[in-house]
Amino acid sequence: VIHHVYATVIRLLPSNLFMAPDGDETRLLEFCCELDPYYPVGESKVVQQGKDADYLYFITKGQFQTLSRNTSHTTGESRDRLLLPGDFFGLEGCAGQPCYTHSVKALGEVEVYRMPTATAMRLFCRDGWGPVHSQLLQMFVPILENTTLHQVQSGALVRELLR
Repeated sequence: VIHHVYATVIRLLPSNLFMAPDGDETRLLEFCCELDPYYPVGESKVVQQGKDADYLYFITKGQFQTLSRNTSHTTGESRDRLLLPGDFFGLEGCAGQPCYTHSVKALGEVEVYRMPTATAMRLFCRDGWGPVHSQLLQMFVPILENTTLHQVQSGALVRELLR
């Protein structure tokens, strides 16, 4: 399993994201070792807006849709963004948010790996991991600051953390 995850991460993410300046790939291997496969059934919601942000997810196959419930309107959810292989979601916990700012639904057959937020934060706090954490937040700020006021506020928090 680790070989598949490693090869997929290398294929889908920018090559320099996990690389140390000297080309050492130890961080990439450590990251991949902490990812566990997660298999959502059908078109189920993987994360629910307002629930505890306890996992970071990495998409390796298939598509997901972000959904937001505008708290000023009570009429359902709006579809915000299509997520594809190489995208992360559930990054709110790594940005200091206690809850997910949107729901994410699998669209058909997917392959996704997840890591507990606490594990991700332990990795990001290690020496040399700061740039990885910052780059992930920079890459996915547009996902976090979609349409609702709460999402815009979380995007502002992410930008503050990057300073």
